[in-house]
Amino acid sequence: MIDPTQPAVQETTRRQGRAAAPERSVWVSANAGSGKTHVLTQRVIRLLMADVKPDKIVCITYTKAAAAEMERRLLGRLSDWALADDETLREALAGLAPGRLTDDRLAAVRRLFAQALETP
Repeated sequence: MIDPTQPAVQETTRRQGRAAAPERSVWVSANAGSGKTHVLTQRVIRLLMADVKPDKIVCITYTKAAAAEMERRLLGRLSDWALADDETLREALAGLAPGRLTDDRLAAVRRLFAQALETP
């Protein structure tokens, strides 16, 4: 089990957070199982939450399997959010959406799943 209080884990989490920030231009290269798909998925979610249209986002992966896994994770997360109650959704968004989450913002986040499904 990974201990999130360990300094190495905290440093990895911090770096992944920086790489997932949509205002940055990044290149992620690492060994298998190191979190590249997690970072890319987080980045796409943050872009969608920043009102970037899904058809304007392009992700490049090395394999079709990686692309399918990223899509599975992304749609799974957005699906969970679409069905979550307000408190659960606020908790899920705490690290992704700085500032106060209004009811309108929560409604917009819930619509991201439908928008992603409708985008080729």
